[in-house]
Amino acid sequence: MARIVVGYDGTPASEPALETALHEAARTSCDLQVVTTWRTAPYVGSVPGYGYDVVPPLDDMKEELLLVAQDAVARARAATGREALDVTYDIGPGDAGTSLVEASAVADLVVLGPRRHGAVVSAIVGSATNYVLHHAQCPVLIVGPQAEASWERVVVGVDGSDCSRSALRWAAARARQSSCRLVVVHAWELMTSPDWYGMPLPDAPLYDKQVRSWLEDEIDEVLGANDLDVELRSVHEAAGNGLLHCTTPADLLVLGSRGRGRVSEILVGSVTMTCVHHARCSIAVLRSGTGPTP
Repeated sequence: MARIVVGYDGTPASEPALETALHEAARTSCDLQVVTTWRTAPYVGSVPGYGYDVVPPLDDMKEELLLVAQDAVARARAATGREALDVTYDIGPGDAGTSLVEASAVADLVVLGPRRHGAVVSAIVGSATNYVLHHAQCPVLIVGPQAEASWERVVVGVDGSDCSRSALRWAAARARQSSCRLVVVHAWELMTSPDWYGMPLPDAPLYDKQVRSWLEDEIDEVLGANDLDVELRSVHEAAGNGLLHCTTPADLLVLGSRGRGRVSEILVGSVTMTCVHHARCSIAVLRSGTGPTP
């Protein structure tokens, strides 16, 4: 049975993730597994020789967190109307990022919130989210605080790479399941160099036309004949900003991400991280090797 895993930690940032996970599980006929972990910092008493217990018994902690998670699921069911969906719980001590990556080995999707902190909340994601992005063995869906649980469009960035093509197939499947428009975007820039002195500048309108023609061919080759409502976007802008400018909070942005260099199999690219840090919408990341195969 297909499975969706959602990380829930009791914070407001994880509530939208839980609602979105319920929607996705219902749309894709998947089981839903809620993962909750905790870690307790050691306590050092101020008086030597007079220690006392500050950590509640393990069973009590599990029971308390289970009640919190069940209450959150009940609220999410009421908000989404997904009353009939079966939900299981995986609650225990440990590191959230590690537990979610372990769960991703047998999951089709991991859903979590960004859990942003500090004075630069618009520019960072939490350490657990970052760890899952770099190590998950399945696609990861990050639900921002402004994102909507039900999508009006699925927006996917393409660049012709194998990872990009996997993202396009995954995005098309999501658009079909959600009965919404698929927006296929390629962002590009024309670079000039002082060494080209005397040569004509690149023709942006002509290049834009060529990009649109290439996008049509790419969609035909990757998706074949399909009944989707597809919109093509050729964006003359840096890739990260161009993709962000094509989205609204009601969209799902899908990216195939591949790092570069000798450790590329555990990295996500800079364009993906730019989008993850600043997206107003939900964003799905398919790291190299975790997306669907041709």
